[in-house]
Amino acid sequence: MDIHDILNITQEGKFDIMYEKQIEVLINYFRNEEKKPEDYLLGIEIEHFLIHQHNLTAVSYFEDRGIENILEALQQKGWTAEKEEGHILSLHKKEMDITLEPGGQLEISIAPQKKVSRVDNIYQSFLKDLLPLLEEREIYLVNLGYQPVSLIEEIPLLPKKRYDFMYDYFKKQGKYAHNMMKGTAAVHVCYDFSSERDFIKKSRVASFLVPIIYAVLDNTPFFEGEINTTPAIRALVWSNCDDSRSGLLPDVFKDSYSYRRYAEYILNTSPVVWKQSGELKYISDRPIRDLMDPEKITREELEYILTMVFPEIRIKNCVEIRAADSLPYPYNIGYLALLQGLVYDSENLDRLYDTVLQYDPRELLQLRESILKQGLEARIAGQNIRDYFLQLVDYALHSVPRDSRDYVQKLKKMFTGGANPRQRTLSNLNENRKKALDWCLVNGEQGRAQFDF
Repeated sequence: MDIHDILNITQEGKFDIMYEKQIEVLINYFRNEEKKPEDYLLGIEIEHFLIHQHNLTAVSYFEDRGIENILEALQQKGWTAEKEEGHILSLHKKEMDITLEPGGQLEISIAPQKKVSRVDNIYQSFLKDLLPLLEEREIYLVNLGYQPVSLIEEIPLLPKKRYDFMYDYFKKQGKYAHNMMKGTAAVHVCYDFSSERDFIKKSRVASFLVPIIYAVLDNTPFFEGEINTTPAIRALVWSNCDDSRSGLLPDVFKDSYSYRRYAEYILNTSPVVWKQSGELKYISDRPIRDLMDPEKITREELEYILTMVFPEIRIKNCVEIRAADSLPYPYNIGYLALLQGLVYDSENLDRLYDTVLQYDPRELLQLRESILKQGLEARIAGQNIRDYFLQLVDYALHSVPRDSRDYVQKLKKMFTGGANPRQRTLSNLNENRKKALDWCLVNGEQGRAQFDF
């Protein structure tokens, strides 16, 4: 290359240099989050609905003695509030954070822990503070995948700029995007990785497990006020949101999947909500690669970017599985313990990874589609989903620490009869909707005692 070639470097060439620096920032972030197996922790986020006891309709943020009033009352119990334009939208106390989803769904995020039993104790501490306030207001805290009565159009959007931007963006996207924002609730589980190879293996195993989780832990007996007989409707909702940022993680089953590939996925997606110097901007027509300055971006800004995509498996400082409907206690904790036994035990992880490798990417997609269409009637590895899931539970039971075993057993007991949570609720509808949902209500220590912990 002579001097003339150097002087005639194209704008595209300059852009590619910048792009490589952006890739490097993201890859370095992932590498810095690698942990030794002995340091692995478990994270969980549990979303709940707040509904009126008398008619099961959604409690709104602004109503008299509604969500805002409840958050204000929690400050008297040692919770520290964060506000936006004068409104409380999140609370923090010790190892817990309370945040609100767009339709007022109340989420508790528990700081990553070594032991599942410790996660449970922290969750009980949260309930001890919250449940008396709800009882005074004749409000139920309930774990379901979708609002039991209220329609999307009846639920006001939370007063938060991020959600205003997202709501406007999703108007132009999939038919169920607003249903996702205001009507759904989930359990998200996070687990650590030790290397890029381990990251790839866990991402693929988790993506293989996702449709099974959709089918087995389906807890959506009602959708837009009507009885729901569609299996795995959470998958249907998310597949009709935004193809560029939700659904199956791109290329996860291909040889090209790596830290770099996930970084490219992030950089070539629009941010929708762009955070810089503490300010939020609505940007939906440009990819992140056009906006990100790799020399100046802060860790906080980078982590915010990583939350603006919503695939079933999302990578932040951990691998996050986002497939399960919100589950009642103790099955939500049991789900955490199950994944602990499957992804943190090397023998189980290798066993599942070997299963993944038996399929090519096209066959895995076909398997996924059959599970999402047929639910529990689908077949995998020569057996039905019911039996396969119970086999996974047994794998976990043989590998989890002693303090996790009871939680996995409770999850197994729930499913041994062959019905998933949605089917369990619908089978009790011969009385009334309120009675059928009784097992999904959160009862704190009273509910804990019921399960002999």
